[in-house]
Amino acid sequence: MLLLEYESKRIIHDYGIKIPKGFLINSIGDCLKISKKIKYPIFLKAQLPLKERAKIGGIALANNEKELIELTKKMIIKKINNITIRNILIEEKIDIEKEFFIAITIDWNTCSPILLFSSHGGIDIEKRKEEIKFFKISYIEGLNDLLLNKFSSIDFFKEKIFEEFKEILKKLWIIFKEFNAELIELNPLALSTKGELIVLDARIVLDDDALIIKQEIANNLSKYLINDRISCIPKERENFVELDGNIGVIGNGAGIVMATIDLINFFGGKPANFYDLGGGANPEATFKALEKVSSMKNLKCIVINVFGGMTKCDEIAEGIILANKKLNLPKLYVRLIGENEENAKKLLKIAGIKYFDDMESLIKNAVIECD
Repeated sequence: MLLLEYESKRIIHDYGIKIPKGFLINSIGDCLKISKKIKYPIFLKAQLPLKERAKIGGIALANNEKELIELTKKMIIKKINNITIRNILIEEKIDIEKEFFIAITIDWNTCSPILLFSSHGGIDIEKRKEEIKFFKISYIEGLNDLLLNKFSSIDFFKEKIFEEFKEILKKLWIIFKEFNAELIELNPLALSTKGELIVLDARIVLDDDALIIKQEIANNLSKYLINDRISCIPKERENFVELDGNIGVIGNGAGIVMATIDLINFFGGKPANFYDLGGGANPEATFKALEKVSSMKNLKCIVINVFGGMTKCDEIAEGIILANKKLNLPKLYVRLIGENEENAKKLLKIAGIKYFDDMESLIKNAVIECD
C-alpha cells in the first residue's frame, strides 16, 4: 500500500521527526476555516499517489488568502492522470538552506534492507544516480553506530545537526520495521535557514501481505489513513494508475511495483502504468492484469516483476501463458522469484516466454528493446 504524503508525514511526526505545519482540506469551506491559521506563503499539495506532482500541476504556492482560495477552487475539482483530487495538504513554506535525500527500502536482489542517501535532494534525484550512496543494513544489527558514523565524513553536518540526523535515521528504521514497510523515502529532508531538519515530502510503501496477515499493523495504521483504505485491501486487489509512458508494469506489492517503475526511469525508459496484483494473486488475477494493461494505447512491452511469498510463481506463470494465448499482448519481460519459482520457469520455457533471473537485467532489456 502506497500511503499518501499526508499519511506518511503523520506517522513520521508521531515518531518525533519534524514536519512543516499543515492542514488537510477537501472543500472551500475547510479552506476558509484554516486560511487565517497559517503564515503565508503556503503550499497547496494535492494528495495523490503520484511522484513529481510539481511538474504535473499537483503543487501550487499561494502568497495570500485570496490566492489560496482561488487555487483551492481550481485544484479541488481537478483530475491528474485520471485521478480526482479529493484532499489537499495546506502546508507552511520552509526557507531552505540545504536539501537531502534519504530512503530505506529492500534490495530485491539480496532481499535485505538498504539505506540510500544523497546530500543533494529534491526534484529529479533519480537522474542524479551518481550522487546516491548505498549502505546495506543488517536485520539483526539495524542502523548501528558503525554505519551511522559513516555520515560524519560529510563536511556539511556540524556536530549538533549530525546528532539530530542520526536520530532521524534511527527513527526511520523503527518505523520501517514496525510497519513492515517496503519503502520509506524523505525527499527532501531539508535543513532550514533556522538550523532545523524538517521533512518536506515523504513517501511510505507498506507490504500489503503484512496488512492482511498481521492485524496489529492494520490497527496501528488505521489512525493515520484519510479514508478507511485498509478495509478494502483483502476485497479489492487491483491497484492501477495510468502514467504517460510506453512500458507496462505489473508486480505484486506496491513496493516492488514502485521499485520497478523507479528502475525503468533510472535506465531512461518511461513506465506506462502502476499495477499492483497484491498478495496471493492467482492465474485469473494475472490474466485480468494483463488484459487491463495491454488495453492501454502506445504500449511497446510489459514488464512483470513478481516476488513470490504468499503468491505462487507457477500460478502467475499460468495466468501469463493463458493471456499470451488469448490476448494480443506486446512483448513480455518476466521475472518470477520465490515460491514455486522453478516450476514457473519450466512452464514459461515450454510456452516460449523468456524470463529473467535478476531485476536489473529484466529492466535493462525492456528499456533497450522498447526504446
